[in-house]
Amino acid sequence: MLFKLAVKNIISRKSSFVIIGFIAFSVALLVLSNSIFDSTERGVENLFISGFTGDFAVRPVSERPCSLFGDETPIIGELTNLNRLVPFGEIAELLKESPDVDAFSPQFSGRAFLENPVTGVRIPAFLFAIQPETYFKVMDGIRFLAGKPFSGKGAVLLNSSMAEQVGASVGGEIQFVVADGSTFRIRVAFVSGIYQYADNNEVLNRICLVDVETFVSLMELSTASSSEESFSSGNYENSGAESFDIDDLFFESEDVFVSVGQEENLSAGNNLENLLSGKSETSAEQVAFDNSSWNFITGSLREGINPASFINRLNKLFEENGWPVEAVNWRQAGGASSIYLYWLRVILNAGILVVLGAGFIVVNNTLVINVLSRSKEIGTMRAVGASAGFISRLFMIETFILTISAGILGSVLGWIAGLCLTSAEISFSNQMLAQLFGGEVLTAFVSYRNILDVFVLVVLLGVIAWIYPVRTALSTSPTVAMQGEKG
Repeated sequence: MLFKLAVKNIISRKSSFVIIGFIAFSVALLVLSNSIFDSTERGVENLFISGFTGDFAVRPVSERPCSLFGDETPIIGELTNLNRLVPFGEIAELLKESPDVDAFSPQFSGRAFLENPVTGVRIPAFLFAIQPETYFKVMDGIRFLAGKPFSGKGAVLLNSSMAEQVGASVGGEIQFVVADGSTFRIRVAFVSGIYQYADNNEVLNRICLVDVETFVSLMELSTASSSEESFSSGNYENSGAESFDIDDLFFESEDVFVSVGQEENLSAGNNLENLLSGKSETSAEQVAFDNSSWNFITGSLREGINPASFINRLNKLFEENGWPVEAVNWRQAGGASSIYLYWLRVILNAGILVVLGAGFIVVNNTLVINVLSRSKEIGTMRAVGASAGFISRLFMIETFILTISAGILGSVLGWIAGLCLTSAEISFSNQMLAQLFGGEVLTAFVSYRNILDVFVLVVLLGVIAWIYPVRTALSTSPTVAMQGEKG
């Protein structure tokens, strides 16, 4: 009976359709904006996870901000050395035995200049020293355009953007240059392959994948040998002479010390033989490589495993064992490159919510006025014997019919608008916008969670719009209420 009476009251009042239309329009805008940012968040997340962070990363505990790109402390970050994963063998064994982990791979991280000795073009690059056998199992979003993953020493993999900038091709030579005071260390490697990420991204386009031996030589890593197991070629093998032969580590590369004044001449006119003619001053202790040398481990999880829950469990195990390492999610592993995009989206979302919040305040006021304007009707009902509970329930049903109907209509309109926006294929030429929206094409994906959030907001709006005006009307005496419209 109450429901039929509420529906009859809504239909009989023309203002009801205006209220439904206004709320539906606001809901549609909210659904559309949320779907856009949900899509961009998913796009950035999928790109980073499949490109270089994995579902999780394990890193040494540090007081400084640290990501897969290294120490991100402003100004001095480039001058500091990264800590190592200790104990690597136990950590790797723990991940290997976990039923939640699909694949994982260790890596070094560093910075250097990448130069084509033929063209003389030099660009800064983040170097990831990897083991291809395991790395590409984790980073399944990487696609090779030419060549193949390296299997030996002195090799590098370039992304298509970087290869285009320096004019490199498969089989060609690339120099790595690292400044060391007034001198430079230079290593030469051949381009084994050229690859492409799932989407064009300025952050990922600065990553260069290099073999471990070249990286250790270039960075002059000094590590102590140990008896722990080494993660090599996708298997756990003893870290002895069979894994790494010190005599063969630099079979083609040696340190070259170049003064600042000579650097331009070397890069422009000297060939590979001249660059490698210097005597090596790197001792066996400096280049000894073992399993404690890795900086990070990145990994992927099996289908259906919640990354946040897995990371929490992993950190508890690390803490129980007293290991100075921590597991982090893809955003923390990506560092400033992903965090600043997150905060840009938060700021943009906040601006949209402010505009929509102002609209919902207007909607709420409209619903309140709708009830208060019926004070005479309320007074009449109370005068003929209607209880306060009856009147409250009647207006509650009316308010929720208005808001829920508007919510359904607005969700449908927002979903249709999202489909139209996606089909329009709006593209961005600006790299900042492409990073902000998770790709070069704007998309909108309406999820069930998006719809649910909107309905929770609509129901909350209905409750607020029902409690205050009904209480105000019921607190007025029937006689005054009946004369309210004449006053």
